[in-house]
Amino acid sequence: MTTGKKDNKIRGYLKVMAPAVIISFAVCFLVLLYAPLELYFSNKIDLWFDVYLLLEIFGLLFLLGFVLCNIVYFILWIINEKLYKFSILAGFVFFFCTYVQGNFLVGNLPALDGRVIEWSFYKTERISSALLWIVVVSGVILAVKFLHLDRVISYAKYASIFITLMLSLTIITLGIMEDGFERMKPRLVTNEYLYEYSEDTNFVIFLLDCFDSKKYAEIAGNHPEYEDILEDFTYYPNTVSAYPFTKQSIPYILSGEWFENQTDFTEYYEDVCANSPFLEKLNSQGYKLGFYEDEAPLGDESILRFENIQNTKLKVSSFWGFSKCVLKLAGYRYAPFELKRFCVTNIFDLYNFKQGETSETQFSSTNYLFYDNLKNMDVTYSKDKQFKFIHIFGPHGPYVYNEQAEYVYPGGTGSYDINVEATMTIVDAFLNKLKDAGVYDNSVIIIMSDHGYYYQDEMRPDAMGRQNALLFVKGINEKHAYTVSQAPISFEDLQGAFDELLKGKTDTEVFHIAEDAKRERRYLYYPIVNEDSIIYEYVQTGYATDEETMIPTGKEYKLQ
Repeated sequence: MTTGKKDNKIRGYLKVMAPAVIISFAVCFLVLLYAPLELYFSNKIDLWFDVYLLLEIFGLLFLLGFVLCNIVYFILWIINEKLYKFSILAGFVFFFCTYVQGNFLVGNLPALDGRVIEWSFYKTERISSALLWIVVVSGVILAVKFLHLDRVISYAKYASIFITLMLSLTIITLGIMEDGFERMKPRLVTNEYLYEYSEDTNFVIFLLDCFDSKKYAEIAGNHPEYEDILEDFTYYPNTVSAYPFTKQSIPYILSGEWFENQTDFTEYYEDVCANSPFLEKLNSQGYKLGFYEDEAPLGDESILRFENIQNTKLKVSSFWGFSKCVLKLAGYRYAPFELKRFCVTNIFDLYNFKQGETSETQFSSTNYLFYDNLKNMDVTYSKDKQFKFIHIFGPHGPYVYNEQAEYVYPGGTGSYDINVEATMTIVDAFLNKLKDAGVYDNSVIIIMSDHGYYYQDEMRPDAMGRQNALLFVKGINEKHAYTVSQAPISFEDLQGAFDELLKGKTDTEVFHIAEDAKRERRYLYYPIVNEDSIIYEYVQTGYATDEETMIPTGKEYKLQ
C-alpha cells in the first residue's frame, strides 16, 4: 500500500515536470546544438575544426544546460506551482521567438566583416523583431485567459516537440548536403621558418588584407616618411584586382587560375596549392615554400609542400573562449535584434582558439599578434632559397589599432585610416627586420593587397569599389628612390611579373605595359550577400578607381 502511494507520487512528479523537461530540452537543443551546428555546416569551408570537435564541446554544454534548466524549474515548482507553470510558458516563448528570429528574420543582417555597424539603419529589422515578441507574448497571454493554463502548457509542450523534431531533421539533412560529417585533417599553419631567410635569394609576397590603393595615396600625402620606408620600391596605383574579397583572391595570386564556380571552391584551392605553375617553378629552382595564411586549405596532402604546415592533433586552446565565440556568432543570427549588437564578432576569430600538439606556435594573421612576433623573433639563415607568402589583416576591420599598431580600440571605435597607418608601421618594421639581417637586398619583395575597399561608405550593401588593390614591387638588388608608375596593371599580369622577378629583372621591367596604355582589365565581382552562388564578369576600361568605367560583360558564372 505504501509502495503504491509512493509510486503514484513519483508518477505525479514526473507528470508535473514533463513539460519542464521538454521545454528545457527544446531550448537547449536550439541554442546549444542546432544553432552551432547550423553555423558550422553553413560556414564549414571557413572553419578549422570538424563537427566532432564541435559536438564534443557543445554536447557537454547541452547536457549542462539541460540539467541546469531542469534544476531551476524544479526549484520554481517547489516555491510556487503557478510561478512554475508561467515559467514554462516563458521558456516556450523564448524558444519559439528564437526559432522564428533565426530562421525567418535574417534576410537583411549586416555583414560581420569587421566594419562598424550603423544600427540605426536597420529600423525595419528592429521593428519586425520587436513585433515578433509582442505578438507571441500577447498570443500566449490571451490563450491563458481564454483557455485553461494547463491546456496552454500542453499545446506549448507538443509544439516544442514538433519544432525540435523538425529542426533535428533539418540539421541532419543540412549536414549531409554540406559533407559536414567528414573528419578534417589535423593540420596547423605554424610560425615555423617565418623568419628563416636565405643569404642567396628570397622571394617574399607580403599581403595586406583590404588595403585600398587610393586610400594609401591619400594618406601617404600626409606621411612623406612612407617614401623612405618604401625606398627601392615602385608603386603601381593604377592596379585592378581579380575579386572583391580575400577568399578567391589569394589562390588567384598564387596561380593566375580564375575561379568561375566551375567546381567546389575547396577543390579549386587545393588544386592551386598542388599544381600552381608558379609554385612548381619555385620548387624547380630550389626554393623552400612557406605559406603563412590562416585559411589555407588543409585537406589535401599537397598542402604539406609548404614547410611551415604540419600534421598535428588539433584542440581548442580555451574551452570557454571558443564556446563564447561560437555562441556570439549563433546569437547574431538568433538573438532579438536589439541584442545583436552584443553578439558582434567575426567567424575568423575562432582561429584564435586553434591549437596543435606541436612545439611550434600557430601563425595568426591578426595584426597585433604578427607585430608582436615580428618584434621578438630573430632572423635565422638558410642555404636554401626561401619563398614566403605572408598574409596579415592590414587595414581590414575591426578598427582596433592606433598609428603605432597598438591594440587600443577594443570596441572597434578606431577608423580605416588609422588601420592604414598602423599597417604601414608593421610594413616599416618588417622591412627593417630584413635590412638589419642583411637579407633585404637579395630579396624580391612584393607588398600588395588582395583587393581594395570602398571606404567612403562602409554601409554600402554591394561590394563594388573594391577593385583598386595596393601593389609595390622591389626586385633583387634594387637601389633607387621611391618610384610611382601609372601603368594600368591587372592581377592577370602577376604571373608574368613573378617570372621576370625570378629572372632577376628590376621592378620597372617586370610589367611590359606603357603608362599610357589603353586596356580592358578583367574583374570578377560578387556581392558578399550572394557569395558563391553567382559571379559577374566586368572589365575595367579606364583608371582602376573609376567605377563608371567598370563595364559588365553580361557573363555570369553560376554555382554548378
